[in-house]
Amino acid sequence: MTPPTPASRHAQLTDLLTSLFTSTEELRRYIWRGEQGPKLNAELSGGKAPIAQVGHELVSILIARGKVKPELFASLRRDFPDRSEDIEQVERAWFGEVSTLRERPRVAATTGSSMRLWLVAVLALIIGVAVMLWSERREPPADELAVEASVPPASQPTPGAEEAAVDDLEDPKPPEETPSPTTAETNPGEPDAVRISATGRGSKGIDGDVRGNTGHFGVKGEKGGIGVDGNTNVNARTVEIEAQDSGTGIKGDVVFSNE
Repeated sequence: MTPPTPASRHAQLTDLLTSLFTSTEELRRYIWRGEQGPKLNAELSGGKAPIAQVGHELVSILIARGKVKPELFASLRRDFPDRSEDIEQVERAWFGEVSTLRERPRVAATTGSSMRLWLVAVLALIIGVAVMLWSERREPPADELAVEASVPPASQPTPGAEEAAVDDLEDPKPPEETPSPTTAETNPGEPDAVRISATGRGSKGIDGDVRGNTGHFGVKGEKGGIGVDGNTNVNARTVEIEAQDSGTGIKGDVVFSNE
């Protein structure tokens, strides 16, 4: 059997990606999830480019950067388990049986990690029981405890202690806010727009640098959230940044252009 050529492997991977997603916008949203998502999207055709064109460009970029690895196909199998056979067929065209061989040590490593965790848990339980028994032997008899509890304290309360206690009750510490989910993706209704938002203390829409081209770029941080925690260099026709309720839109250097 003639081994697949680079061109045929390129075509097979392009056909696979374009068949897994129903539209260009859905493919772009999937790319955004990755660590290099913003940079990859910035290199792809914008506007309403057809999914076949965007898929072909994406495969070319992945090949140029050396990103077509077994890990790529493993990730696709996790996200599209019903298409595992199609994904493995394309993977074999790229790597033959190498990918299958690489999965075996991973199972052994997982088993070894589970065994180590089990041993650590047992050791912690033994130490906890030993400490508890030692503490019980060190405690004084019950009669002595009763006498000590009945003796009034020799020292007088510190002046102002009662006022401090009252103040603590009147001004309790506010509860920590739970960060709400953040978004950093394109909208099917706005294919040429990127909107990033973060709501809640400790939440971040994007934790890292953002670069690329888009029609509209929007960032919003509210209730202590940070929209983008990193440097931003974006070429966009329109830009919208909002910061509400102690939120931060962009935390870092900002460069915008509309060339």
